[in-house]
Amino acid sequence: MYQNSEVEESELCQISKDGAFKYNRRFVLGSGMQKSDCVHSWSFDALGIRGNGEALIPKSINKLRMQGAGNRFVHGGASLQEVVVPVLFYGKKRKDDVAMVDVAIVKTFDKISSNQITIALWQNEPTSDKILPRTVLVGFYSDDEQLLSNEEKIIFDISEDDARNREQKIRFTFGKNIDKHSGRQIFLTLTEIESGTSIRKIYKKEPYSVFISFVNDFDEF
Repeated sequence: MYQNSEVEESELCQISKDGAFKYNRRFVLGSGMQKSDCVHSWSFDALGIRGNGEALIPKSINKLRMQGAGNRFVHGGASLQEVVVPVLFYGKKRKDDVAMVDVAIVKTFDKISSNQITIALWQNEPTSDKILPRTVLVGFYSDDEQLLSNEEKIIFDISEDDARNREQKIRFTFGKNIDKHSGRQIFLTLTEIESGTSIRKIYKKEPYSVFISFVNDFDEF
């Protein structure tokens, strides 16, 4: 590593060369050498080196004082970048190999006669490296795109293989204006936000017929 600023005196470690047979900015090898608080000391035996002696290695980014140029190049002694070699595995996936998980509407009825209903949505497959999670906004809309119920944000990111554990149930409550749509169709609509924008797009929608003859105790949402 290159150090752009000038080396501070506090970063230089002064070690006597007495007893040293190899001395550079990264380490000193020798026997019976003077110890210092700015270096680590290991015996040859601890390092797996044959012979009698010891090695001194600077702590942190300290450097052993030496004459000549090059003191701005920092080797780091026994610091992490000296003793560990990072390995990066890179795998580029083809765009057509990666897709978001598909979500199905479990339609067990098609007529609405109550102001509160429960709908199940099912994640068709578990998520994986190539099957990514999907986030949808779910609510009931009229044919002129008016929201008629509460709208919920549901994240489908289940990685379990058991299909029974990939079902999510959502409870919907209709507002008082639902009676205006009695005898007509409304739509359970799943929308999602386009990446990097605030624009909604319809992912799926399913029609339901409304048959409500009177309005009583309807909650607002």
